[in-house]
Amino acid sequence: KVSVGALQSALRRMEKKGYLDSRQGEANQKRGGKPKRFFTITAYGKEALKYSQDVRIQLWNAIPEVALDLKISL
Repeated sequence: KVSVGALQSALRRMEKKGYLDSRQGEANQKRGGKPKRFFTITAYGKEALKYSQDVRIQLWNAIPEVALDLKISL
């Protein structure tokens, strides 16, 4: 589970790094007059996400098949 505060902190950090942009929506009575904030990924964010994905795939592919077949008993 992820708390709302943790999610908001992560989104703000990604926005500061240039991975996301945000805009404020309209105020809503249902939310006590507070507006929602909407986030969109930037081109830089997409590039960073693709790089991260590529690195993970390379790491996964670097594991020898034999290692995946090992059975370890404790």
